[in-house]
Amino acid sequence: MPYQWLKNKTLPADAPAGGAPLAELLDSTLTLKAVAADHFYIDTQQDGKNVRINSRNVTQAAGDHTAVSIKPSKSADGSGGITGLEVSPRFQASMGGNDLRAILADPVLKAGSGDIAAQVVAVEANIDFGTSGTRTITGDVSAFS
Repeated sequence: MPYQWLKNKTLPADAPAGGAPLAELLDSTLTLKAVAADHFYIDTQQDGKNVRINSRNVTQAAGDHTAVSIKPSKSADGSGGITGLEVSPRFQASMGGNDLRAILADPVLKAGSGDIAAQVVAVEANIDFGTSGTRTITGDVSAFS
């Protein structure tokens, strides 16, 4: 299905309600919307290729840089949960292979000079309960389970 491109225009609030998926370019922000009631898919055409997001040289000398930020925010009260990132690589039934790794965290410090003024961390897991309010949690609270 071809995409409808809108440049420097605002997407209709209900778009795309059953119509073509939309791609909006407004200044430096690209907004993509899938057909209503469908997932948004990003697939490569070749098996040996991956999807790369912000894989580039960062040339700023000062200030932090975050390559990818995923922050879904539930803004309606109810019984539904929220998952920030789901990773489920798999071997199909009767299929063999080599490694099966859900997440690889591999910070790299290239050889040479350049001091690190703070820490190097492969994986950091935090649970933030905020500073006020009360909640009842009936299950376990665990950074890793």
